[in-house]
Amino acid sequence: MKLSKFILAGAIATVFAASAQAGNTYKLTVTGATTFRGAFHRAVLAAFPTCAWNYDSATATTNGGNIPDNATYQVYVVSNYPNSGDTTKIYSSFLGSGSGIAAVDGGTVSVIDDSQVGLVTGAVSSGTNCTGKLIANVAPRVTFSDVFQNSTTSANLAALNDDIVGVVPFVWVSSKNAPAGLTNVTSQVATLLLGAGKATASQFTGDVNDGQTVYLVGRASSSGTRITTALENKYGLGNQKNYDIVRTTGTGVAGSGNTIGVTSAGSTAGNGGQGSNGASVQVLSNPMNTTWAANNALVSYIGYGDYTSSVRLLSYNGVEFSADAVYNGQYTHWGYEHAFKATNWNTGVTVPTTSIPEGNQGDVIWGAIKTQLSAALAAGTEPAGLSNDIDTPIMMVTRANDGTVVSGL
Repeated sequence: MKLSKFILAGAIATVFAASAQAGNTYKLTVTGATTFRGAFHRAVLAAFPTCAWNYDSATATTNGGNIPDNATYQVYVVSNYPNSGDTTKIYSSFLGSGSGIAAVDGGTVSVIDDSQVGLVTGAVSSGTNCTGKLIANVAPRVTFSDVFQNSTTSANLAALNDDIVGVVPFVWVSSKNAPAGLTNVTSQVATLLLGAGKATASQFTGDVNDGQTVYLVGRASSSGTRITTALENKYGLGNQKNYDIVRTTGTGVAGSGNTIGVTSAGSTAGNGGQGSNGASVQVLSNPMNTTWAANNALVSYIGYGDYTSSVRLLSYNGVEFSADAVYNGQYTHWGYEHAFKATNWNTGVTVPTTSIPEGNQGDVIWGAIKTQLSAALAAGTEPAGLSNDIDTPIMMVTRANDGTVVSGL
């Protein structure tokens, strides 16, 4: 059975297209969870294989490597769609679940200014550094989220239209230099890490001889991965303490320095964090000073789809992650993947700097993307997906909200 960060929970609803006048330009901006940006990218290319597109290489590099899946910003231009003579422009600005919900609930995001970057049909080799080439104050109309709206700061704002499109599993990982006995994270240790930002290795292993300090490399406060992990372990949504590793010279190999420092963003020192799960993995897998590595190790929580062999996969509460363990309720570190739409997302307003589609063409554009995403997840061809269907559900358990008790259907 194919493992991945998403488990499809429901078939996407059929979208009915309507005609539009030729020569119109339609815009749709999508934001939200970084865990879904790769799947979204492939779905757009599958829906519109002849589109011209590009991505921001600067954020891709920061987020774990210069590939489209890691880019915060992507842009796609589709000619002669949805009707002959029309142009459809699709923008993505993946800022995290919490930030995405707030943006769709009355906020704005920045997107690539497609007039300032070269667009390519087919493969894009290395993207474009889009620093200084963004349009600000764009109103997104769709956002992906790893969490329910009421788990975010937008809980008291207008209720969004919620489609649960899947289940996203999360895992704990460690740097490869962690003690051999550090193979599991319990809820008690997770709560300690979220509050203090560090623990001794012996608190993981039960071996008093494991004296290394284990630091938490966590996510930014708007991250759905962070929110899910906090609520799963009954920590709540308050400040967390996260650490970053600053390599003072060289690449961090023997002879270079390593300095521990709490992340500085947020009202409390350490409450900030990495901008993506890929960035967290990169911190854990970077080379370390030999002396420093003998006395310290790193752990993080990430979406399973961001796991690579450069870090060590840990079990959670004594249960190793597997798709079957999620399906049957043994493994509980997971959340639903949502696609939220603004309540007025499909109005007929046309504003050049916003993404509100004209007429009902938003349903047509978004529907084409969702259809491809659904097909890829169901077929197992999307690396982010496992097959499932709302009529023949594989999931044998459910939960009412983020972090609540997992129970049988």
